[in-house]
Amino acid sequence: MYEGKTNPMDLLNLNKNLTMLQGYSGEVMCKAFLATLKGPTRSWFRKFSLITIDSFGNPSRLFVANFIGCRVRKKNASHLFTVHQKDGESLKDYVRHFNQAILEVEDPSDKVVVMTMMEDLRPGPLIPFPKVSLKPCQHSKARLTSTLQ
Repeated sequence: MYEGKTNPMDLLNLNKNLTMLQGYSGEVMCKAFLATLKGPTRSWFRKFSLITIDSFGNPSRLFVANFIGCRVRKKNASHLFTVHQKDGESLKDYVRHFNQAILEVEDPSDKVVVMTMMEDLRPGPLIPFPKVSLKPCQHSKARLTSTLQ
C-alpha cells in the first residue's frame, strides 16, 4: 500500500507491469491502481478519478508529478568515504555495513567502491588468527641435534 512516503515511480511501474501483462484496459488499470493506494494518496486519486478516464497515461503522469517529492534521493559516490570500519568491528560486520551504504548510492562504479572500501578499513590483519604455540616434535628436534653435531 502506498501512502505517499516513497518513490511513486516504483509503485506505478509495478502496477503498470502487472496490469499490462494481463491486458487490462486503462479504466481497469486505474481501478487496480486505486486499490494499492492508502491515506492521502487514495483521497487525491479518488478526486481525480471522477473525471472520465479513457487511458492510464494521464492519471499516472499526474500521480507522479504530485508525489515525486516523496522519493528518497540516492546519494553520490562520495558518501562511501563516510563509511569507516569502527574499532572492534569485525570485517564481516564492516562489509555488511559497507554493502548497505552502496545500496544508498546512485550508480557507484566498481573502482570507487573498491577504493573507498580499502581506504576505510582499519589497519591490521583482515582475519584474526588464533594464537598457537608450536612445539617442535621430538623427531625434528633429534634430527636437528644430530645435524648440528
